[in-house]
Amino acid sequence: MEGELSHVVENLFQQANEHMVIFDCTGKIKYMNGKVVDTFEQLNIQTNFFELTENNNAEWNKFITRVTRDATASYTLDLYNDFQQNVLISFLGYYIPERQLVLCILQFNIVHKPLNETQHNYHLINGLLNGVVLTSKNGKIIMTNPIALQLLGFDNGQLEKRSYDLLFENCYVDPKAIIQYYRMISNNELATILVKRISNDDQVCYLNISSKIDETLDMLVTTITDQTEKMILLETINHQKSLATVGQSVATIIHEIRNPMTTIQGFIQMIKSSIEEQVNPYFQIVETELQRIDDMLLELLSISKPKKYDFHLLDFKGVIEQAITLLQLKALEANVNIIFEYDDNASFLIKGNYNRLKQMLINLLKNAIEAVETNGSIIVRLLYTNASTLRLIVEDTGKGMSKEQLANAFQSFFSTKSTGTGLGLVLVQTVVEEHNGTIFVESSEGVGSRFKIDINLLENEGNPSISFSSYPSMQKSANIYL
Repeated sequence: MEGELSHVVENLFQQANEHMVIFDCTGKIKYMNGKVVDTFEQLNIQTNFFELTENNNAEWNKFITRVTRDATASYTLDLYNDFQQNVLISFLGYYIPERQLVLCILQFNIVHKPLNETQHNYHLINGLLNGVVLTSKNGKIIMTNPIALQLLGFDNGQLEKRSYDLLFENCYVDPKAIIQYYRMISNNELATILVKRISNDDQVCYLNISSKIDETLDMLVTTITDQTEKMILLETINHQKSLATVGQSVATIIHEIRNPMTTIQGFIQMIKSSIEEQVNPYFQIVETELQRIDDMLLELLSISKPKKYDFHLLDFKGVIEQAITLLQLKALEANVNIIFEYDDNASFLIKGNYNRLKQMLINLLKNAIEAVETNGSIIVRLLYTNASTLRLIVEDTGKGMSKEQLANAFQSFFSTKSTGTGLGLVLVQTVVEEHNGTIFVESSEGVGSRFKIDINLLENEGNPSISFSSYPSMQKSANIYL
């Protein structure tokens, strides 16, 4: 338009109350006023409009030919926008021979067509807050809403026209429960089942799936609700109940164990007094180990009866070295190599409780040794990720854990070992909570496990803050400092 219309005419064109567009004799847009631009944006049809007017559309070319021949002509353009609205654009064209331009006045009209049954069902279930799946009686999925796809971990279009059984493909479900679920559906009853699903990013979610045949619709209607928060709350309550049960019985159990231990220690003292002096060092080892058992029993007691521990300035590197030294013999017996990597020039002073942190490290290292079994390695890394964060990583090349084992790793009395108590990682978690922290472990079957502890030194003035989260890949070189 620039160079073809005077400045005055251009201003009048721009300020007109009508929707106005100017085309050249080939039907290409030369200029449009602001009102047209605004309407295009509101109706979201600009792209479709350009496709029809600039790509040699036959009907559009006929309109341009008529208006240039007869000086005036009309035309109606039928478009659909991204909202699936039918927009009719009426053109009243005037030919300006002096300029060889076509001036068009546009009118817009949205046509609301009645939805067919399929569109009606789609819009109905798409507006619901829960997941919905509609299935024909022959077991083929007809449609799903976006929430159902999100909860089940499928992409759009992956379930339609496929078997209803796909809903449970990535879920953990009791075989007996699924049989009962289908039996209730066949009896035309409301069938409900709770399933657990682990997403690709290892997030656990619980889904309540309820289904019933709707005779009016002649299809199976399934609703899916997210019960994750509720189940996590119930698991927390059950965990607290387990700890309460431990607290009620552990004192009695420890008392019964310590009584014979006291007797054994007394007889050892009697035997020591009646044998040769050079044998005494062996009895000293036995006494030391008995004392260690007694200390461990007291640690077990502290799981269910936590108390406030004193925190002092300590060398965290020294605590780790002590824990490794205590477990070095066990590692050598299993032919497992423990490697400790740290920066020789760095200071690792923090505030914490020496005994509690050492016991936590012993439990982590002991689990790692037992996971590796033989001919493997354990790498312990101590490093700074930044000026205010001290990081400890305990990584093994063991058998790792399955997703289900990983999800239950910190449950009381859950153990993958036949002789395990299921309290080792519970103690680790307890110590972490005492230090105002959280814990996370990443593990893969056949690859190994990795625990990460991040100590925020800015929050370490009172109680050390220890947090566990996903970890980056680490180089296997000694004395790493990041």
